[in-house]
Amino acid sequence: MQLLPRLVHIAFLTLPMAASAAYPAVTHQYEVTAVDAAGQPMAGVEVEVQLESRSAPSQTVHCRTDKSGRCPQVDYPVRADPAISRGRHVYYSSKAKAKATKEGYYPASGVALTAAGSGIVQLDLTELRMQMVQPSDYLDDGFAVSAADHELRERVMRLLDAIRRQSSLLNAEVMLKGIGTSEFKGKTYLRLSVNNATTYNSLKLNKYDIGKLLFDETVRKVLLPLNDNIAASEAYYGYDIIVFGHTKSFAQEYAVADKVEYRFLLPAAAVRGYKEKDISVQALLDAGVQLMDDERVEFKLQ
Repeated sequence: MQLLPRLVHIAFLTLPMAASAAYPAVTHQYEVTAVDAAGQPMAGVEVEVQLESRSAPSQTVHCRTDKSGRCPQVDYPVRADPAISRGRHVYYSSKAKAKATKEGYYPASGVALTAAGSGIVQLDLTELRMQMVQPSDYLDDGFAVSAADHELRERVMRLLDAIRRQSSLLNAEVMLKGIGTSEFKGKTYLRLSVNNATTYNSLKLNKYDIGKLLFDETVRKVLLPLNDNIAASEAYYGYDIIVFGHTKSFAQEYAVADKVEYRFLLPAAAVRGYKEKDISVQALLDAGVQLMDDERVEFKLQ
């Protein structure tokens, strides 16, 4: 999951050409803020910040966030960057890589960059905003408190750990509040919502083609952990796997991507048969139901 935005501040200053050391050091300022899934400040988060620059020694800073969710401001002196300074233009650059941990939460990590002119240019503070997520944040509100789903919730927690541990999803992530139960034609399903971050070129692939790709690249990747961690439960008929895909024309530079919802309703017995190699992947699809933007479709993989 992407938990940290990349922030870049850029400014330029024209100065007489000289060696990097001839110019005074500037101070790049970084501040780490930790928030929970709802965006509220989190205290007691352990943070490690690694500071790097081609013109300054690397540094490692450790801190713990206070009740406002912030670590003390980190100041990092750097000199002119000899690798990207050209002619009369002098540049300063640095990178901060942060890791955040707190018991009961998944680790968060990210990177922020600062690039600017000489020391007389006033720099903005670069913030590293770390979102800390705990397993229960992936459960929808009803599923999280349902007494009837207590046993199933425990299995879901193991499922989440397995997906993260095995790195099952590539360029995709389970959505916050994306796990619960759903009903379809009188049967109960365990619902899993996933956002795929890939944007596909609509000039080469139509929405039907994208659905087949998302089944292969995303849905099939979660079937093994689903079968291993959930299959013994009698609380549901199958899995309702919802994948959000994105498509736009790559010929239009500023085109906004369209979001497409793909829904794969798969009987648990068919998933088990597929994982045990008793049926083919096409037979698995044929045993279930597929919806594209709430319209029924039939994906043929051959």
